[in-house]
Amino acid sequence: MADSESILMEAHRIINADKQEIYGEAHASFQRIADIATIVLGRYMSAEDCALFMICFKLAREAHKHQRDNLVDLCGYAAILQNLLEGSIPVPTVSLGK
Repeated sequence: MADSESILMEAHRIINADKQEIYGEAHASFQRIADIATIVLGRYMSAEDCALFMICFKLAREAHKHQRDNLVDLCGYAAILQNLLEGSIPVPTVSLGK
């Protein structure tokens, strides 16, 4: 992170380059999370549900104690949620044998 980089610019960089290299494409990753959560919880969870959950997770952490990382991640998860809801990038459905 550059000293002058805003949380929005940092989130954009992270979700479009840094994290993709580590975790793969965000939409596919959130669909995998949703598929696993569906099995664990015994009820359907969408990729959008999981993005909302991660936003809640970061809000809870920020409510406890401010950390720049919480705000950066909030921006990133909000951007991913927007793309999921608006269908900017197709989300593949992964079958886990159910």
